[in-house]
Amino acid sequence: MTKMLNKAIEIVKKLKGHGHEAFFVGGYVRDMLMENSCHDIDITTSAHPEEVSRIFKNTLAVGAQFGVIIVLKDDDQFEVATFRNDGQYIDGRRPESVEYSTAKEDVERRDFTINGLLYDPIQEKVIDYVKGQDDIHSKLIRAIGNPLNRFQEDKLRMMRAVRFSAKFNFTIEGQTLKAIQTIASDLTIVSNERITEELSRMMEGPNPEIALSLLKELSLLKEMLPNVIQLENDAWKKLLVIIKTLKPTFSQALSLLLAIDSSNEYSLHHYPEKKTSKKEFELFKTVSLNLSSQTIKEITSYWELYHIFETYLNLTQAKKMRFLLMPQIEESLKVLLAIHSALNIPMDTLNQIISDQSNLIKNITELPSSLLDGNDLMELGLKPSKELSIIKNELIDLQLEGKLSTVEQAKAHVLKNYLN
Repeated sequence: MTKMLNKAIEIVKKLKGHGHEAFFVGGYVRDMLMENSCHDIDITTSAHPEEVSRIFKNTLAVGAQFGVIIVLKDDDQFEVATFRNDGQYIDGRRPESVEYSTAKEDVERRDFTINGLLYDPIQEKVIDYVKGQDDIHSKLIRAIGNPLNRFQEDKLRMMRAVRFSAKFNFTIEGQTLKAIQTIASDLTIVSNERITEELSRMMEGPNPEIALSLLKELSLLKEMLPNVIQLENDAWKKLLVIIKTLKPTFSQALSLLLAIDSSNEYSLHHYPEKKTSKKEFELFKTVSLNLSSQTIKEITSYWELYHIFETYLNLTQAKKMRFLLMPQIEESLKVLLAIHSALNIPMDTLNQIISDQSNLIKNITELPSSLLDGNDLMELGLKPSKELSIIKNELIDLQLEGKLSTVEQAKAHVLKNYLN
């Protein structure tokens, strides 16, 4: 971060050297005052976009119409934005026009007071037009100016308020909270892509259970995950304990949140089965999220693993080994451990699985290939059909159980059982 900070200071110095005002703004200043780490630094300036492009050699005009230029410094990128007032917001996200302004006016158009702080790195001075420092000390998330106006400008700010509240364990200020409750249903105007990104950041943040609780309290959750609203209070509390214990990835969180059915209860028995792909597809269509095919694959893989877990002790040795070698087994065991711990479920089966998995990976780390492929089987006399895949899987099972180890043994097995 020190190298990035020095580069950002260089940018401010250069802008000032050309007669412009320039400050760090937003998240970096907030995190600096809260002594948190920060991964990027944004800069705001009185210089217009064309001037910024003239002053710096390597730039990208990705948002020039909104007064934003990206300044490139080696492998780092810095967003340099001109002080501005925003025109009318017609799409609930972006202004239809901007007007260049002063530093104070630029701050007053921003979302929350804790994000509206300026910092002069040359004079090492914080400029605070919105009492953001007071709200940091009071641990408050407060909209700048009229809260309803801020949220009507960009509806996603309602979710951002929740994310910052959960991340920093801050309270959402009363009028800001009331404004969210007033227009919560307008969240549907926001694109599924933006909603998904915010929810993902909440679920993978430090306090996902606080975020979920707030989303539900503010009627935002029902716009994204309507099935969760069906939960009765006791079941909802259990789910929050599981999420808090787990500290999930986004896919893990959704594998839990999407597994709730109309019985208003919460248990492993309610996970959609892997084979009911049509039902799964219908389930994913009910949520206002834009889930990638990879995320959906991970969620359904978790569901499959959870189902196998329930019958683990009754599985054959080969099926147990297949289960223990599945790609997401380590992450699935973390989820199962959190569920067992939160719901006080006896740990016998889970402990057996963990022990078996630990012993197995000492000798084998991935599922072996069949000793015979489709061509080998057809050379023995079998005809092309779905049966070839069944036989190959059977051979793998026999390999796992130590009953076959050579190609000759595999051929002998096929000849005896399928071509005799």
